[in-house]
Amino acid sequence: MNTFDTSSPVCHFSVINDIHLHTKDYTALARQIDSNDTGFIFLNGDIISANHYNIDSLALFEIEPLAEYAHCMPVMFARGNHEGRGNGIRNVAKIFPNDVSDGFYYTFREGPVAFIVFDGGETNAKRSRHYCGTEVYEQYMMEQIEWARQAMNDSLFRSAPVKVCLAHVPMIDHPDQTEYHIQRWMHKHFVPMLNQSGIDLMIGADLHEYMYFERGPMQNDFP
Repeated sequence: MNTFDTSSPVCHFSVINDIHLHTKDYTALARQIDSNDTGFIFLNGDIISANHYNIDSLALFEIEPLAEYAHCMPVMFARGNHEGRGNGIRNVAKIFPNDVSDGFYYTFREGPVAFIVFDGGETNAKRSRHYCGTEVYEQYMMEQIEWARQAMNDSLFRSAPVKVCLAHVPMIDHPDQTEYHIQRWMHKHFVPMLNQSGIDLMIGADLHEYMYFERGPMQNDFP
């Protein structure tokens, strides 16, 4: 059984995202994980697709394809936009509880690496269909910013040699001004704060394509 070890000299982890109920692909990806050389698994959102889920079906789709890995190492989670849709959205927190915040945002430490996790929420421009209105949703995002300023000033986070940001929604200044509202909003409001806190790397998901950005072209001090 692996647990988090802040004294470890190394940090190895695997990231899986955007499965969208393709459980055969999920199982095939999980089988490639070397449990002897992996500290934890991070699910970076959209393992399911928008629907109505009870606890049993959420566990079936989110956890079961990980098989024995779910029993021998920590499984961490960032909520994707699809985990925020449907009648069963409150059940997601029961599958992936955290005692750091009231939402799906938190920090943790493995060896020399401090991680901060954000909830990008709904990516649809007409997100009032899924939330309680634009104002309520953006209030939730601003709450994360206020929380993060304090969380990244904590000594355990601040002293880490390496700092990594994980979020389902990538914080990029995408040229599409209509379909990528939240990506650009998070880039504008989150990236300056992450720059100031010395983030070394951000890992996103959501776009269903490989994109890599060196530090610099989007006012990002981290790749």
